[in-house]
Amino acid sequence: MHSFHQTGDTEIVARTSLTTRLIILVLVAILPLAAILFYNLYSIRTAKEREVHAEAFRIGQMAALEMQRVLGGLQDTLLSIAAAPAVQSLDPVACNDYMVRIGGRLPQFAGIAVLDASGVIKCRQEPTGRGVSLADRTYVKESLAGQFAVGLYSVGRVSKRVVLPVSVPIVDDGGKVIGVVAASLDLKWLDRKVNERSFAVDSNLTVADSSGVILARHPDPERFVGKSIPQKYLYLVKSERPGTVELTSQDGTRRILAYFPPSKTQPVLYVSAGVSTAEEYASVNTALYYGAAVTVAASLVALVLATLTARYSIRKPVDNLLRTVEAWRTDDGSARTGMSPEHGEFGLLGFAIDTYMDELISARVQKQRDEEQRKVLTQQLDHRVKNLLATVQSVARQSFKSTDVDSTVLEAFNQRLAAMGEAHALLMRDGWQSASLSDIVRTSIRAFDISEP
Repeated sequence: MHSFHQTGDTEIVARTSLTTRLIILVLVAILPLAAILFYNLYSIRTAKEREVHAEAFRIGQMAALEMQRVLGGLQDTLLSIAAAPAVQSLDPVACNDYMVRIGGRLPQFAGIAVLDASGVIKCRQEPTGRGVSLADRTYVKESLAGQFAVGLYSVGRVSKRVVLPVSVPIVDDGGKVIGVVAASLDLKWLDRKVNERSFAVDSNLTVADSSGVILARHPDPERFVGKSIPQKYLYLVKSERPGTVELTSQDGTRRILAYFPPSKTQPVLYVSAGVSTAEEYASVNTALYYGAAVTVAASLVALVLATLTARYSIRKPVDNLLRTVEAWRTDDGSARTGMSPEHGEFGLLGFAIDTYMDELISARVQKQRDEEQRKVLTQQLDHRVKNLLATVQSVARQSFKSTDVDSTVLEAFNQRLAAMGEAHALLMRDGWQSASLSDIVRTSIRAFDISEP
């Protein structure tokens, strides 16, 4: 019983070891292929990321150039106004008439005013606000210094509307700054200008002033215009150079954002354009998930096939071999694996074992036959020896019958022949294999143990 359990445990260990080894071999074969597949998918994803960053930068660059063109157009318009004779003369009557005439032709402006050298409004397209000083405004100071200036998102002192002020200097024929033409950019007009573009799904475009207050945005301008860009993203507005970054926008969408901060040498607006990672990476992510799914499915199929292979191509023939060996242990000499070389390596092994067992059984049968023949010969030899001794005894009795031989001599001779017969029988008892030496000597000399008279 102990031998049976020990054999069963060994069989279970052998099965587990074979199956485990085959599965490990399959994994060793699959893992490099999976690694190559995932590396290729990673390379595709990395290339796509570079492509998306480049595309976002291109879109943002076009938007930034467009904003520069808008500001350039505003500057040219204001410079044309500043060069008008009615404005150059700073005559209130002529200037006001001129501003009223051109005011309706410039929808991009919510209001235009002409300031003198002290920053006081001299004329305006509307009568309200004349005489109000804007000298404290930064953009007015910059224009009085001879520069085209863009202010910050603010509430107009006269109009009480949220505006983006822009201004240019009024220069006389001698090159002296004699005043400022200041205008309020209509943010609704800017919003329409921004939304003239075509946008991809979940993409966005943001225009902000140099402090980070949003002036126009797509989408949801009503939600974001007038609000500052979150503190954690203000570093983009203050950056020294444009670039791209992946982040989560204020509306919760994950995007690749191209940002173009205001220039130190040219007062422009902050512009950023973002493209949705979900949209841009959709095809790559699908390929990645598909590749991962295929790899996992292929691995599972390979493991299942490995298990089935281990069960039917390895474990089954091994079980057959073990059952045959166990049958031999129980003296079932007829047990055979029944396998042939056509069954592969295990078939060769089973065929060799069957052939060996056939030879072993044949040798055992031949040995039994030889043993039986030896027994027959031994029995014949014993019978003939006994007959020979009986013949010698009979011849001796007949020979000494007619002579004057002492009967005691004849008796001693007969006893010695009987001792030889008994010694021979003692050797024959174990088939001439072994006998006690003392018994042989004692039996052989018993006839000579004659006491003196």
